[in-house]
Amino acid sequence: MNTAATTEATLPQKPLIPIAGFWQGRDYPEMQSLRNHPDFPVFNVVAHGIPSEFSPAASAGSIGTGGIPTKNGLLGTLRLQIEDHQFCFVVNPSDPAIRKCLAAWRAAGRAAIALNLGDKVIALFPKVPRDFGRQLEMAATRKPVSPSQFARYALYFIGTGLLASQATSDVKRYPVLRTATAYLVRTDVISDAMDSVLADIDARGEFAVEPGFTVKRGGVVESC
Repeated sequence: MNTAATTEATLPQKPLIPIAGFWQGRDYPEMQSLRNHPDFPVFNVVAHGIPSEFSPAASAGSIGTGGIPTKNGLLGTLRLQIEDHQFCFVVNPSDPAIRKCLAAWRAAGRAAIALNLGDKVIALFPKVPRDFGRQLEMAATRKPVSPSQFARYALYFIGTGLLASQATSDVKRYPVLRTATAYLVRTDVISDAMDSVLADIDARGEFAVEPGFTVKRGGVVESC
């Protein structure tokens, strides 16, 4: 797994809804491996629960895709695992930014994920197969999930801890996960939808995931 790194400190406390920023190579002027590809999509995350001495350069790892079926369509998941640490990124395959990202990663044969460990940033470039994410795009074509629907489902699955608690290892050498964190990938489209859902919570103390399925403030989101 190719990596690049910049120095070190303590991590902030894990929030209820961990967010993966949707960045580009140009957002990392200090890292030549990324700034040389200014338009390349990068998931930018705080690596919650990872020890400060963590170094993935020579570690066993994997990257894969999956989905969460709902009555309104499929939520996509992209799973990155390094040793016994797993990062699950929840995406909306109907989002144009995500489709563009998957296409760029397929064309390059690699994904790009920046792990923030305090003051240290590690850029990972795991290899991806030529059909990476194709099944998610096909599902979105058949039944697209609206930004509002996606935001509500994602906040539920991540905020309740359900997604992380059901995570299983993708690396045979590490059958038991030490950490598993689910992140909501926040594109511009999803940001607007999330703001709407969070406004519902502020106003009413709850939000509807779907008709007949309402989640109270204490059950999911208090801050983001």
